[in-house]
Amino acid sequence: MNSLPSHNTPCPACEHPGDDLGYWLYGLPVNSVRLHHDRDAARGVPTGDLALFGCPACGFVWNPRFDPALVAYDAGYESTQSFSGTYRRFLAEQAEALVAEYGLAGGTVLEIGCGQGEFLAALCEAGVARGIGYDPAAMRERCPAVEQGELIIHDQAFTGDTVLPPVDLVCCRNTLEHIPYVAGFVRAIRRALGDSTDVPVFFQLPSWERVAATGAFWDVYYEHCSYFTRASLTGLFARAGFVVERCGTIFNGQYLDLRARPGQTGAGTAGGTALDINVLDIAAILDQGQFWQQHFDTCRRNGTRTVLWGGGSKAVALLTSLDAGGTVLAAVDINPHKHGTFLPVTGHPVIAPAALTDLAFDEVLLMNGAYREEVAAQLAALGLDPVMRVFD
Repeated sequence: MNSLPSHNTPCPACEHPGDDLGYWLYGLPVNSVRLHHDRDAARGVPTGDLALFGCPACGFVWNPRFDPALVAYDAGYESTQSFSGTYRRFLAEQAEALVAEYGLAGGTVLEIGCGQGEFLAALCEAGVARGIGYDPAAMRERCPAVEQGELIIHDQAFTGDTVLPPVDLVCCRNTLEHIPYVAGFVRAIRRALGDSTDVPVFFQLPSWERVAATGAFWDVYYEHCSYFTRASLTGLFARAGFVVERCGTIFNGQYLDLRARPGQTGAGTAGGTALDINVLDIAAILDQGQFWQQHFDTCRRNGTRTVLWGGGSKAVALLTSLDAGGTVLAAVDINPHKHGTFLPVTGHPVIAPAALTDLAFDEVLLMNGAYREEVAAQLAALGLDPVMRVFD
């Protein structure tokens, strides 16, 4: 085992010494959404450890045990959520709002960490003429067809050496939380924009404030090495030379939504977002872990058979943070690319919703409350009425 991180471990966002928050997990899969078609291979995946440290100066939370060399973002990384109608509507509404707010009709948008290009496609459908994306996990054959506009997807990562074409918006969604060296990454984007101080920047990423307040330990896993509060995110962008225009929350409070522009002089401003030091309190996370462990213990005693709805990172985090002890039969997912695969470390099978009709089970644990209505409708369509417990 590696030595413990020092209490003087510097914050990757502001370099202030960080504090150990007292949340440690060992033997986590380093890639929670890679596809594994063999159960033994899934159980034998590389693992790493997690320790949450927090910065009392800026509110940033990170895992100093994270090793980027262990994590592979390539064609085997399956993170798309766009098979959900709920999520597709979210993307479409978000795209339409951005096009209207920033006058992007006929313009060019760059997305860093574009996945399979679903959001860029939504932007094109909303009026953007060209969507350019960078993502090492992108597969061009999976990119959606668009009736208008043009998609240009690069299956490589954005780096400090990437030369940006003239663009009208830079967006980065659900990517910054995967970056260990967050200050250098955001500074690289600012350098790439150069004198283009009129180009708006839109970042979306998980809200640590929500995780801490609700105790959502299922949103803490190895690939997510960086966790942001509004204060730490706005401060990071200000120090990197951006003027932060606003930072709020979207998608049931799950994501931070930051809007900024490059500063004229590179000095930037943070927009006055104050730090609430209570965001570094993990009591709710520990309480939720204890609650759900007791739930699985009760299921084991009573013979309750459980399925998880959602075969992604949240399910993996739940199963590798706690001892489900054979109570969970499978994970259900609507993404057809996941059907017939197995979750890392635990080896639970991932099945299609229709397979539930042949499975004897008692309850469904819905891993994301944002999909409550959609999942309830799918269960009803299958003629099923199990107990459904929701992770919000």
